[in-house]
Amino acid sequence: MTGPTLRAALPAVAPAPVTGHPAHAAERGLSAGDEVVIRNSAGSLVMTVAVSDLVPPGVAASPKGRWPKLEGNRANVNFINVGAVADMGGSTAVHSTEVVLEPHGKAKAHPSAR
Repeated sequence: MTGPTLRAALPAVAPAPVTGHPAHAAERGLSAGDEVVIRNSAGSLVMTVAVSDLVPPGVAASPKGRWPKLEGNRANVNFINVGAVADMGGSTAVHSTEVVLEPHGKAKAHPSAR
């Protein structure tokens, strides 16, 4: 697919999800389809909630690799990676970034992630 064709198809693609365990989401007043602000010291990002019991309680899972320039807010989950060094091998700890989830509207998203 070329760039213009992909961009034309983008509205048919669902917003980037962040998936949590149903009980964990309920504790925070979140339901599937809600918008949520994900934040940490690196910034914040608005995403859409999905729920699945395949995700352990206390974990927020989101696929990486979506192109920021094709997202409505021009950012993806990589924007909130703090760049921590892993305890084994000195590599990046991209798969264990700590975040806080809040219902959208109760927190303000960082300007760079809108």
